[in-house]
Amino acid sequence: MASRFGNYETTETGARLTQIIALPEMIPEYCALSRIGKPAVQAIAADVAPIIQSLPTKEERDTASQFVGWRVARVMRGLGYKLIQERGRVTGAPYRTGAVWSYEPGRVKVAVSIPQGISRKIDVRVKAVGGQIVADIDAADKGEGSVHRLHSILRVRVPFEEAIDFATSYAERHGFGYVHVLDAERHLPLDRLRGFL
Repeated sequence: MASRFGNYETTETGARLTQIIALPEMIPEYCALSRIGKPAVQAIAADVAPIIQSLPTKEERDTASQFVGWRVARVMRGLGYKLIQERGRVTGAPYRTGAVWSYEPGRVKVAVSIPQGISRKIDVRVKAVGGQIVADIDAADKGEGSVHRLHSILRVRVPFEEAIDFATSYAERHGFGYVHVLDAERHLPLDRLRGFL
């Protein structure tokens, strides 16, 4: 089944659907719907409907609808979500049901260095202001071929411990896997960073 949909992704229809599904701004919507027990595919229903409904046969429409579910499932699994219900009700869509996902707590990693190729992360930029160690918090997503800013700077000049708590909680709610602590000028003593090494 996976190879069938992997091949479908290379078709014109599959590529158009994938472009919508993979939009970085859709990920927080998938996560938000999952938090309230709704199928993630509901988030893109209105966007994919014109493409699917324009297909000439029922078989093509069914295949396209199934592909949407398969492709969104790849996104959700990549974010650390687990399938909890195979058929949740979807409204206003060319498909009637979709998978419901649940987040696995504790998946967000806080680190001073993160593996190459990590696309979704929240940056916590440490600095000293008026003798206090504070941080600015920002979130970005490196999409396919370009960097998309999902959110403007989330918080500015937040006390460091509060910044880490806020960034981690935000990462869990919005599907970010890493909180990246950036302390280029080494404002934090080693003992405070030890937990992130």
